[in-house]
Amino acid sequence: MASKVEQLEARVTHLEQELRQLRAQVVAKEKTPWYRQIVGAFAGDSVYAEITRLGSRFASPNAGGDAECLSSLTTTMLPPGE
Repeated sequence: MASKVEQLEARVTHLEQELRQLRAQVVAKEKTPWYRQIVGAFAGDSVYAEITRLGSRFASPNAGGDAECLSSLTTTMLPPGE
């Protein structure tokens, strides 16, 4: 019977240690500004690259929000029928 109690105590001690480590990670993460936490989140993402490309095209002085540019945004990014 004592061995089961000892096993449970050891498991609880181990869980308490892990909980302390997780709390320390959360505190460290909270100190980092959100914009630093997401840096690189879209690295290598082809959809994000396309969004950026089309956004730059739309925002360029030559685009002026013309229908062709808007049409390409809609047809490129939305699935058929939406």
